[in-house]
Amino acid sequence: MKTKMKENVKWLAVPSLLALSMGANAGFVDTFQTNQAVADNANTVVSSFVTGAGILNNPTNMNGERDMGVQAISGGVEGGGAAGCDHIADQCSKLVVLGNQLRFSNDAGVTGEGTVQWDGPDSSMVFDKDGLAGLDLTEGGVINAFQFTILESDLNWVFTLEVATDATHWTKVEIEATPVSAGSPVVRTIMFDSFENVALCGNPGATGDPQILSVTCGGANDQPVDFSDLGGIELVLNTPAPFDIGDGCPDGGNVTQDCLPQGERQVAVDMRIEAINTVVPEPSLFGMMGIGLLAFAGAARRRRQKA
Repeated sequence: MKTKMKENVKWLAVPSLLALSMGANAGFVDTFQTNQAVADNANTVVSSFVTGAGILNNPTNMNGERDMGVQAISGGVEGGGAAGCDHIADQCSKLVVLGNQLRFSNDAGVTGEGTVQWDGPDSSMVFDKDGLAGLDLTEGGVINAFQFTILESDLNWVFTLEVATDATHWTKVEIEATPVSAGSPVVRTIMFDSFENVALCGNPGATGDPQILSVTCGGANDQPVDFSDLGGIELVLNTPAPFDIGDGCPDGGNVTQDCLPQGERQVAVDMRIEAINTVVPEPSLFGMMGIGLLAFAGAARRRRQKA
């Protein structure tokens, strides 16, 4: 049985992890009510494309399309039966939408990467940066944040969220995953300003969110996305760490639950989240943020090592 994440996580109450109620206005990227599943154990991208209700769509479609792909980069095992992940002895990386949840799971010893795209009706894992045809995700300038509930998540792994207007105007943000013990759900809020503000391109520390590790923008790192003119969204799970992450990361350290060295991905990651919504966070978030940042600053400095 693989080692599960530490149960005693002391930094769940930082500002980026505050449990918040939604404002009066809210939309969605995906409610995860349309089921889908992909799995791999052969270091090959396995993909699937579904159209259904509760998925972000462009202005010309009633239902949106969700593209999903998964790859067991290392550690996959064919344990018996037909090729693929259909046998109890298979060791796989799996990406599943079921029961109004997105679930990313990797068996013991498996290092996998999962990708989810909301980029219009293309039936392809090539990210179409203008496939949503100029959708206004702000709903006239009202909506200003992503929000989702994390039901469970392991320690020390990284994901990227790229949001694009077109091929030249986009923002990709690398984020350290929020560690969450099963049974203690946490609401995660990510402000649109972290993507749209050109002053944050190449300057992740200015976002005020200690878990944002990097911010890269289109052009000469000076053409960020415009959420009122949205072309596509891509979420990639378990990407290489941009620098050493974790308190137990000496030089040349190996991947463990306490250490994710630069350029490495975490092994045996498990994660479950509920609907990805678009919201206006309650004003109380901003008053609490300053207090939380002070409490978190020391831990953030310890986690970040120079490349």
